[in-house]
Order: sequence, then C-alpha cells, then structure tokens
Amino acid sequence: MCIMALSPDPTGSIHVFLAQRPLGTEIRVEKGIRHLVISGGEVQELTTISVQNSPAIALRATTAATGEVHLLWAEQEYWAPSYHENALYLQSYYDGGWGRRIAVLDEQAQPFVLDQDDFDLMGNSDGSIDVFWQDVREYHFLVDLITMGHGGNYAKTYHRRLTTDGWTPVERIQRRGTFEPLAFGVVPNRNGSHDVIWSRTSGSTATMMQSSRSGGQWSAEQTVASCNSLLSQPHVFTIRIGPEAGGPLEVAWVCSRYETTEPGTKKNDLFANLHVSRLLDGVWTSGPILSRNVASVHWLSRDASQSLILIQEYSPRTRFWRPTPVPLMVKTVVRGQCVQSSVLADHSVEGSVEAAIEGNGTIHLVYADPVSDSTVIMKYRRGTVAGK
Repeated sequence: MCIMALSPDPTGSIHVFLAQRPLGTEIRVEKGIRHLVISGGEVQELTTISVQNSPAIALRATTAATGEVHLLWAEQEYWAPSYHENALYLQSYYDGGWGRRIAVLDEQAQPFVLDQDDFDLMGNSDGSIDVFWQDVREYHFLVDLITMGHGGNYAKTYHRRLTTDGWTPVERIQRRGTFEPLAFGVVPNRNGSHDVIWSRTSGSTATMMQSSRSGGQWSAEQTVASCNSLLSQPHVFTIRIGPEAGGPLEVAWVCSRYETTEPGTKKNDLFANLHVSRLLDGVWTSGPILSRNVASVHWLSRDASQSLILIQEYSPRTRFWRPTPVPLMVKTVVRGQCVQSSVLADHSVEGSVEAAIEGNGTIHLVYADPVSDSTVIMKYRRGTVAGK
C-alpha cells in the first residue's frame, strides 16, 4: 500500500513524501521514505529518508512560517528480535538538508496510530512544533478487572510541543473516562494555541466535540455537531478542518450509519454521509447531507463566500472485491450547502489522494491514476479557484 504526504514550501515548490506500507507481517517492502520535490513542472527525487526500525505506516507533513518542512511518521510495531511498539519520529528539512531524527513519544506512551487520521502536527511562527496523536495509556483498573485483563486501557488524544528547550510535558486533550475519540482534527485558535475537534459515539448518537487550550490546560468540551441512528451505532471516523480564511471556521465530517432504504421494511444499508459545520458568532450550525457514499475528503480552498471540497465516493465492487477506479469530484459549498458539483479527474484510486493549499490560494493535488489492475501512475495538478 502506498502512503503519502505533501506540503508546499515558501518558494512554491511542493514536497511529496512516499512510502510503502506492508499489508501483512510476511510482506517485505522498502523501509525508507522517498522525498520528491515538484518545481517548475519538473520532478526531482532527493535522498531517501531512513526510518529508525521498521516501515512507516502513516505520514504527515507541514511547512512552518520559518520555511522548514516538517515530516512526522509512524513506524509499524514488530516482534523480532524483540517486541517494539509503534513509534513516532519527527524530522525537519531546511535549506537543502535534513536535521536529526527526533523521537516524539515519552516513556509512558502507548501509541494507537494506525493511519494518517490518528496523528497530526502543526508548525508555529515561533519555530515550535505541536504534535498530536492517539494513545491508549489511560488505564481503568475496574474495567480491567471486570474484563479479566482485556479492556482496561482507553485511547485519548495527546499533545506535546517541541521548542528550542526540548519537549514539553505530554498533555491529554479529553477528560478521563471510559470513552474513546474515534477521529480528531487540529485548528489554530486566536490565543496562539490550538483547538482539537474530535468525535465519540455513545449509544445511538455520534457527537463531535471541540476542546480548547487556555491558561495552560485543556478546557471543557463544546458540542460541534451530532448524528443519530436507530438501527445501530453511528460513527464519525473522518474529520477535516477547512483551511484558514477570513470567514467562519468550517469542518467537513462524515457520519457512518445504517439507514432504512425502504419505508415500512427491514431493508437497510450503510451510508457515509458528508456534512459541513460552521462556527459563526460562537454557535455551531450544520448543513444538509452533501454526499451519501464518501470514501475520502480533502479541502481545496475556502473564503468568505464559498468553499471547494474534493471527495471520492466508494466504488462498486467487482469480482474478488476488487474496487473499480472512481472519479475525483469537486463540490462547491456555500454556507454548508452544495451549490455545484463537477469532476476534476475521471479515474483515481480510493484513498490515494492528497491535497495542499498555499497562502496565495494555489492548490496542489497528487493522486493515483490506475492504468492496469496492478499499476498506477502518480499524477500531480495545481491550480487556483478561478482556474480549477
């Protein structure tokens, strides 16, 4: 499985990071992370980034205001010659060279990072770096006792900042409790810190919450949006924060839930409903369903009048559960509602797409275009809202 991350630097060049993720314990792949730079219509491959112990299973990249490109990756756990848990590493690229590889986690960490949605990083104007990840270090003795040792640890989102003085202490975002965040997204706030928007499921309701850091600690949670299902538990596994703009904060999220397909019968199906929620004057409001079958979501641009969102919808399955190529669709959203939908590319592979936006509005897009059952071509496109 190919995983990737990308980030534009201050010169307008786009840095693309690619790695091979093994989909089984017996599969052997190249361990390193490839580093490519796209500039002036040309692709240059730079030195491969060495991992510490095992192949990368997830990548995140961002560019700080200082011009450094930061790369965060998670390495797969392994058992031989001795057991090693998932590990997170951070490395920064500046002026044509890489700095030293830095371990992110503290000694108490029990990372629960399975893919890109389970961790994130933010580069700050003062040169510091914030890292967020899912972790199962929170322990509940009574649950462990009742389940005979099978359920005492619960995942929460954790945060740590890297400054010139080193790492700050690890902070837990959510309060203690026997619940787990299913997904999260990070957005800068006006206090020079960050807010974390995350989801949880309780009974027949999936809820998105907003946690803010103020006065050196994380505050009580505010409800962003929710969705319900009478047939089974709904879940929000996908949260995407809209890029910075002059208008209200916007969040795209996907509610996965079963729904009755024929009134008066027991026929039902699983839907993945896309919504956009907006924060205006301190109040969150959610728009209608924008798509019913969403596989992936990426923000392309956002301003005070409209937003562009790139989506892939799940493909119909053919023999042997082989997915067929799907189009890349762009939805124009105004105040949480879709006013126009168009196709950006006719063919793409589900999940193999990344997008990044520069401060000047330039959109960068990398996606996989299948040319056969076993081969894809990685394609790159760039443009603006007017020239999309």
